[in-house]
Amino acid sequence: MPISFRASLTLLATLVFPLPAVAALYTVGHTTDCSHSQLSTALAAAVADAGSGPHQIRLAVLEQAVDNLLLVNPVRDIEITGGFTACGNATPTATFPTTLRATPGNTRVMQIQNAVGNPRRAVTLRNVAIRDGNLATGEGGGLHITGPMTVNLERGTVVEENSASNGGGIHLSSTGPTLDQYAQLNMAYGAIVRNNRADTLVAQGYGGGIHCLRGCTVHAWHGEISGNFAFRSGGGVALRSGSASMLIDPSPGAGQQVFIVGNAAGHASNGQASYGGGIFINEGSLSARIFGDDPTADYSVRITGNIADMGGAIGAIGPTALPYRNISLDGPLVAGNSARERGGALYALNGVVWHIDHSRIGDCIVAGTVRKPCSYFFGNSRTGPSSGAGGAVGYFTNDAGALAGIANISRTLFENNSDDHGVSAVFEVLQDQRLNIRRSVFTGNIAGGSGGERTLIGGTGSNVDFFYNSVLHNQVGGVFYMHGGVLRPQGSVFWAPGHELIYAYAGAAVALPAVAPCIVTHSTAGLPAATYWQVDPALDARFAPRGRSPALDHCTGASDAGNDLYGRAPQHDVTSVPDRLGSIDLGAVEQRDIVLYSGFGNRPGN
Repeated sequence: MPISFRASLTLLATLVFPLPAVAALYTVGHTTDCSHSQLSTALAAAVADAGSGPHQIRLAVLEQAVDNLLLVNPVRDIEITGGFTACGNATPTATFPTTLRATPGNTRVMQIQNAVGNPRRAVTLRNVAIRDGNLATGEGGGLHITGPMTVNLERGTVVEENSASNGGGIHLSSTGPTLDQYAQLNMAYGAIVRNNRADTLVAQGYGGGIHCLRGCTVHAWHGEISGNFAFRSGGGVALRSGSASMLIDPSPGAGQQVFIVGNAAGHASNGQASYGGGIFINEGSLSARIFGDDPTADYSVRITGNIADMGGAIGAIGPTALPYRNISLDGPLVAGNSARERGGALYALNGVVWHIDHSRIGDCIVAGTVRKPCSYFFGNSRTGPSSGAGGAVGYFTNDAGALAGIANISRTLFENNSDDHGVSAVFEVLQDQRLNIRRSVFTGNIAGGSGGERTLIGGTGSNVDFFYNSVLHNQVGGVFYMHGGVLRPQGSVFWAPGHELIYAYAGAAVALPAVAPCIVTHSTAGLPAATYWQVDPALDARFAPRGRSPALDHCTGASDAGNDLYGRAPQHDVTSVPDRLGSIDLGAVEQRDIVLYSGFGNRPGN
């Protein structure tokens, strides 16, 4: 049959202008329909393939022994998916992952490398277990990632039971000077990094799960970093330079969460203090937030059950001179972490700026039907046998003459934290550190030491701004210990009869507006001479003032009350209650549910 004119043109165009190359498919298995029997040879072919990509590698094997698989300078993006029952299948079996197990001896599972200056490439792992890498010396027992590479750990991927000097599970670094040349690790769709070890007797041992050395970013949307161990610091994650960062950013409303659970740092034989059971930050940065604005969203990150000497959840060493390093936690649940020496949950040295808050309206689900405010510190402890200031939640200090840090904390509930043998049930701040707390609640916290001056917050040479907070019963002797510095407790509720309000030494001062000191308190000892409301604030189970509370419609906007514990705007005027100085309620919660009450505006006596 003669070729039509149109077909002739099509054939000519194909000969003169070749059709673009398409993504290639490589299959790995032990049957004749598979293109390769070993992943190493399939990788070599995919790396060199100049087709448009991303190239697909499908693994139709239950397990494959590997020895330092190499994926170096890929020409195109590559996707590796395990769990196929046969090479001809189009989709994997969800319950049938493929294990890539390092051969016994001194070897890692996979090295993923792209030379600085090359275009960024992406490697995606799905339904794959990376196991048993074991390096006596070296970094990245499971995955070693360098240069402008993006490695995506996605659905069904687990990095577990690997060990190395640093980065037992995963190591990332790049010498590229700009973000587009950094190494990046993405965790999504429930990926897991667990039970890895940075375990060595030499001067290493950082990042049991993930070690981000320099020029690197860890980005977690949905997944888990759990059960990892670091001989020195960073049981779960270590960010070890100013160009190392971590972003925790789950999508709201989709059941996605990030868990950093049960990691540990430090060993008695290393001779040095360990930092950050969950996360260690050495001049790096950390941000946790909920992506988007969804009032039904859960906590951005759950950091629970981690342990170290300094900072059970997060231990940070900042710079000694400007610029500051930032740690931002928007909507965290930080619970059950412990420190052997200082900072049951948080520890910071030098120029670290903390931002702890939440940006949602309402509360969040802790477990089952239990709901709490969307920034919540519960059951953290400093367990060491030594007495003194340990800080069950946080311990912030700086070297002499070094840049001092700042802790900005808002809309957070601190409940049942314990300095088991020390004197600071929640925070201890030293040197020139600043502590700014707004719209937060303190209840059930314990300072279990033998000293008489056991307090919620201890400050030595530090200034403390304490605006619109609620302090209820805690197992302490008093609320504040101040050795020098200035305390500003404006707009707050203190109701724990039998407790001292402030232990003040070395010229410590309490500063309040002379005209309108807005406080409801069980004691006026240590406060400047003024008129205070010394009567039960009558708060309900959600810490809001009840109908006859003196905290209702009490204060002006002095000291910037901000949104309340549940993210709601202040200055809600209860029309049946005459304003005292303004329409802002004292304490952490603005009452928005009262219209009238028995007595029609009769305040309790002062």
